[in-house]
Amino acid sequence: MKKLSLFVVLTMSVVVGTSAVNPAPCAIERIIPATGTCNVRVTLVRSDGTPVTTGSVDLSDFYARSPSTGEYYYAEYNMVGGFFQLPAKIYDLPAGTYTFGADRGQGNWIAVREKVVTITPDMAAADGFINVVLEIAWEE
Repeated sequence: MKKLSLFVVLTMSVVVGTSAVNPAPCAIERIIPATGTCNVRVTLVRSDGTPVTTGSVDLSDFYARSPSTGEYYYAEYNMVGGFFQLPAKIYDLPAGTYTFGADRGQGNWIAVREKVVTITPDMAAADGFINVVLEIAWEE
C-alpha cells in the first residue's frame, strides 16, 4: 500500500511539474503563406497624405473581392470595443486581382475608397506581407 501511495504521489508530481514546464501552445502569427497565396496587410491614408497604420477605426471589416468570381476574402477579426484595429491582415489570399475595401462601422464616422490591386507572392516585403493602402474618402 505504501508503494502504491508513493507511486501515485510521484506520478502526480511529474504530471503537475510537466504542465508547468510545458504550457499549452499559444497562437502565433502566420508569416509564411500557403504556396501560391499571399498575406496582405491593409492600412489607410488620409486625404492630406497622413498614413493611418495602427489604432482603432470605425470600420466593421476589411475585404478583398475577386472581380472574376465575386468571392470575398475577409481580414482576420480584430475588433476592440466595436472598432477595428489596424493593420488589417488577410491571410492566404490566392494571387490575382482584387478589389480591396472596408465596410462601414456602427457610427458611420469613416468611409474608404475601394482600390483594385493585382497581387503576386513576389510582391511580399521581408516580413512576408504585401502592403495595400486604402484612401479615406471621408471621416468625421
